[in-house]
Amino acid sequence: MRDSLPGRRPNRVRRIRMALGGLALLLIGCSTAGEPETWRGQQHSGAEPACALIESPEQWEAAWAQVGQTPPKEWPGGEAVGVLFLDKPRPSGGYRPELTGVTDGEAKIRVVPPDGPATTVISHPWLIALYPRGGVSVVDCAGG
Repeated sequence: MRDSLPGRRPNRVRRIRMALGGLALLLIGCSTAGEPETWRGQQHSGAEPACALIESPEQWEAAWAQVGQTPPKEWPGGEAVGVLFLDKPRPSGGYRPELTGVTDGEAKIRVVPPDGPATTVISHPWLIALYPRGGVSVVDCAGG
């Protein structure tokens, strides 16, 4: 008589692997804020550096006024939250604000220096991003 246990073991292992894989995907999905829409530039007209959440149409308009541009789209209402980063003056072009990720609702921004020759001009890099609502509640610009 054949032992039925060896035939059932691969099915059990497969089910456990599938369950663990599903759990991993669920955890990954819960820990991300979604991909933001992002705009960057090299010159802003803000009086000083800034790091802030954008949560209203007035803040959205004010953020774009500080970078000297018209908003590229209407404020999405309760569907998104924005992030504004106005960097300090930099000694050359090529400095680039980067979103490094979101952890526990905190968006992190750092400034990456030029990776080669850059124009010799004082720059004021900036970044504005829109995240889906619920993904970001705090902005950390300490890496800037």
